[in-house]
Parts: sequence; structure tokens; C-alpha cells
Amino acid sequence: MDFVPVEVARVAALSLGGVRALFEFRMLLEPRAAALVAVSGTGDERVLVPFRELLRRLDEFEESFHALDAGGQARTYQDFYELTEGPDSTETLSTAPVQR
Repeated sequence: MDFVPVEVARVAALSLGGVRALFEFRMLLEPRAAALVAVSGTGDERVLVPFRELLRRLDEFEESFHALDAGGQARTYQDFYELTEGPDSTETLSTAPVQR
């Protein structure tokens, strides 16, 4: 963010290097987060429900995607990105160890 005196804060412009760094950072964090959920969250149904729903929706998407011609497949990429970004916008789940 850029803070300009007597103005509101503005989000800094993105550069290709900044985007690349952001994705590299996500590549470091996301596998660890997934591992934590896999190890500690498997006994907690609240953790598993959103993943099961996402898996169901991805399976449906895959079936319909393969039924399309190349042009139809190209048009569905936006649907795929919206589907896979959904978990990023949902309620944050705790990765604290499950009490047993």
C-alpha cells in the first residue's frame, strides 16, 4: 500500500515481479497449510465438509468439460477459476490440532 499524506491509502500497482513473488510465497505456504488440515482436521467434520463440496463440484466440472469441444472448453476456463478460488473467499478454518 502507498500512503499519501492528506489522501487515503492506495494499493500499489502490481508488477510482473511482484505477482511472481506473491505466487512463490503461496507455493511455500499452501502445501504446509494443506498438510496441517490433512493431519489435524480429518477428525473434524467442519473441516472436511467444504473440501468434499469442492471435490464434488470439481468432479461435475470435469465431466462437463470433457463433453465440450475445444471452443467450449476455452470458454469454461473462467468457470474453473471461479470454482477454485471459492475456497479462498470462504470462512477461515482453524488448523489447530483436533481434540480427541
